Amino acid sequence: MRSARSGLRGLGILWLLSCSMLFASSSRAGPNLGSAEDFNIAIEIDPPSVVAHQQVVLRIRVEHPNAARASWKPPAFEGFWMERLATRTRESDSDGRRVTSFRRALFPARTGTLEIPESHLLLHRKGKPDRKLEVPGASVKVTPLPRSGPGSTASTPMVGKLQIRVSAAESRIRIGKSLELLLELWGEGNIWDASIPDLDRLLGDSVEVFPANRRLFVGESNGRATTRWTLRFSLVVSKPGRYLVPEIEFPYFDPDAKSFRVARSDALAFEVVSKAAALEKSPWENEKLVIPPQRLPWTWIIGIAFTIGLSSVLYLRRWQRSGFSHWAGPKPPSPRESFEAACQALGTERLTELLSNAVKAGIQVRHRFDAVPLTTDEIAERIDDREAIDLLRQLDARRFAGHGVPAESLLASVREYLRL
Repeated sequence: MRSARSGLRGLGILWLLSCSMLFASSSRAGPNLGSAEDFNIAIEIDPPSVVAHQQVVLRIRVEHPNAARASWKPPAFEGFWMERLATRTRESDSDGRRVTSFRRALFPARTGTLEIPESHLLLHRKGKPDRKLEVPGASVKVTPLPRSGPGSTASTPMVGKLQIRVSAAESRIRIGKSLELLLELWGEGNIWDASIPDLDRLLGDSVEVFPANRRLFVGESNGRATTRWTLRFSLVVSKPGRYLVPEIEFPYFDPDAKSFRVARSDALAFEVVSKAAALEKSPWENEKLVIPPQRLPWTWIIGIAFTIGLSSVLYLRRWQRSGFSHWAGPKPPSPRESFEAACQALGTERLTELLSNAVKAGIQVRHRFDAVPLTTDEIAERIDDREAIDLLRQLDARRFAGHGVPAESLLASVREYLRL
């Protein structure tokens, strides 16, 4: 009986020792990528309380291991007009950590408390399954605009500081020739809701106004979305004379001042003359310019010419030795290399951007100009390549609006366009 008790006591001691060893080994092991300490998610609303149509910046910040890559599946922003801002990545203060920020510019279209639904992030790890992380929802309190002030009666008032500029290609034209007028409106507000000014009424019956084109560009400045609206008009005048484009006004609500204000352009004058007056010469055109004789410093001129000639010979020799590499300029991007880089980014947010660069590299090879820094509309003005323009528009729709042709179909279309 005594031996049985001692045997049980020995087994208990061995079991306690094994448990303590397992606990010690697990405490010495590094943190698992799936543990709660490996990531930290924060959602920011700037500002949390706004008036209708005022810009709100939503930031989803996730701190994760440096070896992992994060992607965000945004929710449906009901009640908001949404513009995408660039994703930012930076090194964290902690060793081996990285912070990725996903951002959207939201413009509330109605008042009340608007909810931003819950969403999720994906952590991509090499050789391991993706991990899904839940992102909490948020809310934005939207108050109505004041009922009094310029622009308060508009169907969709503009909100945010705005600026306007009106310019003309020429200040003096002959009758029968059109004058190109450019109107630019920019700022942080909902400029796409602005109304086209009635230039026919402002300029009178002697001036015919033909809208040429209208463009909207969305960019970013100081972490907020900025919009530039450009309107081009062609003015055709039937009578000679001096004409004035009066001040053009766009009322808007300034959230900082909490009051309505007016963005106002400068008045612009131009002159229309008859064909005979346009051909008249300036009164000083026939005057001869008399230059008094001067004694030239021939010694200095010969010395300078000799120095320039010697320097040119030495520089040409150095140029030949270097194989003309200095004058060759930067090597244009290769369509094949750009497409291969896009293939490696399949499944990531950079896919459409890299595919656009590949198409633009193909445009550069075919049409002999640098298309990479240009927008799709700017490229469409320079070339007649319907296949390339349609492909770029599909890529822009998927890149900025988040929907459109599937990624695999876009890859096949780009490969076909590049003839790879």
